[in-house]
Amino acid sequence: MKSCILDILKKENKALSIYEINDLLNLSSSEEFKNLMDIIKELIDENKVYHTKKDKYILFENSHLYVGKLIVNKKGYGFVDINTNDDIYISSKNMNGALHGDIVVVEVTSKKGLELEGRILKIVKREIKTVVGTIVKNKNGLRLKIDDDKININIILSKENLKNVVEGHKVVASVLNKIDNHNYKGDIIKIIGHINDPGIDILSIAAKHDIEDVFP
Repeated sequence: MKSCILDILKKENKALSIYEINDLLNLSSSEEFKNLMDIIKELIDENKVYHTKKDKYILFENSHLYVGKLIVNKKGYGFVDINTNDDIYISSKNMNGALHGDIVVVEVTSKKGLELEGRILKIVKREIKTVVGTIVKNKNGLRLKIDDDKININIILSKENLKNVVEGHKVVASVLNKIDNHNYKGDIIKIIGHINDPGIDILSIAAKHDIEDVFP
């Protein structure tokens, strides 16, 4: 049925309600209608169909949305590369929790000359699963300072997680679920060494790029 729905939306070339799609497919039972709704949801998740604010459905490629890779600047703003000659500028307030390297759905909100500006609606694929950082001390205790300043988030580690580390340790931490704004839960999955250890910079770079530092 997926291909039939896509064919209908392509042929009509406009947004249709679920009932209009149902009638064009000549569906008659409530079970068929429920199945249609489930398949439409799958197509939305696959970024093939877009659900409009007016509760209608349109081919994603015919909407005002794009899918691309987010490249974040050290100052907090970024651009989404949509594989055309145009990149879409994203201010720090319009990131919607997306991180440097994520594949995202972006909506164009304005155009100034040849420059496009937009906001991120959804994260399609999270590229960053781990970060490398240094354990530092502040008035609240130990915390993780991420080495890559393009990754503008805070990793919140549990007290249990911090038991085995001291100030100055270089670690690899997982990026888990979002708590709020720039705060994410995380776990220390590897202690690389201490900042005073010889060769720690090379080991940290290897860990960042997931290169094994031990060879047979």
